[in-house]
Amino acid sequence: KHLLTIILFLSFCSSIFAQNNWVYSTVNGHRYMSTPTTMSWPDASTLADSMGPDVQLVTVRTSTENDWLYTTFIYPHTDLAHQFWIGYTDQTVEGTWVWASGESSSYTNWSSGNPDNGSGGQDWATIGGSYGEEWDDAGQASGLFKAILETAAPLTFYVDGAGNGDYLDIQSAIDNS
Repeated sequence: KHLLTIILFLSFCSSIFAQNNWVYSTVNGHRYMSTPTTMSWPDASTLADSMGPDVQLVTVRTSTENDWLYTTFIYPHTDLAHQFWIGYTDQTVEGTWVWASGESSSYTNWSSGNPDNGSGGQDWATIGGSYGEEWDDAGQASGLFKAILETAAPLTFYVDGAGNGDYLDIQSAIDNS
């Protein structure tokens, strides 16, 4: 009985920790967080999906949102440890970029000469690193990056680790990837 109480308490504490990792944006009222570890874009997309229908890789809709993401998650760093996957991909049709969320947004912020599919298979967009606020197309050969996740849903406290976006789900998805 005491073990169950301890487990429930730790689950609750983990849930509070996960809730506090989400950063609220006054730009649009959405919440964002970076993944705790680096991973491929497909793994980051799977992680977002596993956290529930209201969580996805970030969709960047405006320059104001792009600036906010940059100053919140990246600035002043310019190293690869601060390059992040965003939810923009041309994996299905080369050269036709779409948001993983299914949203339509005409805003882009590609760095000069990008997207270039430089080494082939560069099917996913990143922000940060040596590109600063601008975006680069990257692929599996580019390496592993953290990702920025987004939700517009109100956050609630969960303690069951049952696929509802809490810390236990994040850690479980990472451990199983």
